[in-house]
Amino acid sequence: MNMLTTLCHHLAYIFNYKGYLNFVYSLKNIKETQGRKLKQLLHMSEGTQFFKDHPYMANMDYEDFAKKFPLTNYENWAEKINRQKENQISEISKICDRYQPTSGSTSHVKWIPYTEALLFEFDQAISPWIYDIVQTEKKVLKGKHYWSLSWLPTHLRDQVNINANDDLALLPLWKRIFMSQTMAIPQKLSLAPSSESAILGTIAYLVSHADLSLISVWSPTFALNMLNEMALKKDTLSLILSKGKWNNDELSFLPCPMSKKQSDILKSWDGKLEEIFFRELWPDMKFISAWDTSTSKIWAQELQKLFPSATFQGKGLWATECVVTIPFQNKYPLAVNSHFYEFADIESNKVYPSWNLEKGMIVKPVVSTGSGLYRYVMKDRLEVYDFLFKTPCLRFLGRIGDVDMVGEKMSPEMAINILSQVNQKFNVKTLTLMAVTNQGKKPYYYLLCEGRKDNNLSVKLAKYSEEILSKAFHYKLARELNQLGKARSIITPNARQIYQDLAVKKGMILGNLKIEPLTLCEDLPFDNNDQ
Repeated sequence: MNMLTTLCHHLAYIFNYKGYLNFVYSLKNIKETQGRKLKQLLHMSEGTQFFKDHPYMANMDYEDFAKKFPLTNYENWAEKINRQKENQISEISKICDRYQPTSGSTSHVKWIPYTEALLFEFDQAISPWIYDIVQTEKKVLKGKHYWSLSWLPTHLRDQVNINANDDLALLPLWKRIFMSQTMAIPQKLSLAPSSESAILGTIAYLVSHADLSLISVWSPTFALNMLNEMALKKDTLSLILSKGKWNNDELSFLPCPMSKKQSDILKSWDGKLEEIFFRELWPDMKFISAWDTSTSKIWAQELQKLFPSATFQGKGLWATECVVTIPFQNKYPLAVNSHFYEFADIESNKVYPSWNLEKGMIVKPVVSTGSGLYRYVMKDRLEVYDFLFKTPCLRFLGRIGDVDMVGEKMSPEMAINILSQVNQKFNVKTLTLMAVTNQGKKPYYYLLCEGRKDNNLSVKLAKYSEEILSKAFHYKLARELNQLGKARSIITPNARQIYQDLAVKKGMILGNLKIEPLTLCEDLPFDNNDQ
């Protein structure tokens, strides 16, 4: 066992204690904490063009803030962010080097300013979360940890600050120093020029560490696909670990891992994903964290089956723009120290400050953060299911209007754009884009069109749909990480009947039926061979 690794784990645990205590205090004093956070954010805007346009904002209380600032989305900020990013001027926040990409609803990429203030806000959630993990499972204080990178598609890797692909960059310097000694994957792997080489490097390092004790990823399908890649490349990985030499020039800038013992385990493996194999490969695995709600639930269960002896923890609600909840003391309380939070009731759209939420409410988050975004509406449907001290605990129910099977974040606006482009190019009647979860197999998107059956045209429609879909940041990433299958398509005279049958199966009333541009289904509602 590496003594330096264990020492760094213990030091990080001790230093996170202050963040844990602050969080517990704030859970008991939510109104005071949130009021202070709002004042900090409003004063933080001083010196920006946004502050010059709203000079009265520094002295506002919550009531004034709610009256004078409307709810916003990315389109309200896009022009200002682009000017700030391109010209290095303070439009909505202090100048920063890092802009983190994420998917947009109408644009292909949204760029979020990752200011020092925003990174500090993230750390206010990370400290109590990590401390609580150790409280849950003390044995993670030994061995190596894998905290998933913020993966970027290959085509964006040369367009962003190198820190955009390194989650350790979210942390203060002292934490980066300690945690870099505990990581199974070297930070420099984030510099790999392509997703393919980054995946190979990641699984090579992971299998080289027999003392791997913690895995934290966002999507459970990402973890499962990494394990599948491990099976497909087991001979290559065994050779890499036995010789300590890469077979990939794109990874030549990294020291190659080497382990004769782990190489032999891979060599004798039949490639089946089974508990007995992973118990031999990683006997010290104690803790796994991933999404486990909404469409991720089935995949989280599959992941748990492979590591039944490890504690499994569902993720809180994190997005590129903000953090909303964290796992803490077996609940999911609001990350009350991070941003200023409001919540809009899904039915009435009435907006409440966080301290006025009540159990049973179904809401969507409205956040104001250190990135300079104010009253920014997130498209997440949440239920207030409990309280921890005086702070609401929220359960993620799904994306509003969007489909997010593996993290691809497909929106109705994006689906409408695809339907329109296909219609214009091929002169076909496009009905809907179906997101097929595929019941335990790889999910994919299926374009449903009405017209005379034409298999050759269906192939062309599928290829063209895939081209358009791949322009979206998170879809492209999910495809590169092998989480989604290729887009498919069918053109059939029975298209509307197929859609109606699917809707009725979901319990919808035909008389109230409206064809939506984006439809989620568990499996194809028809036999493809019969169409």
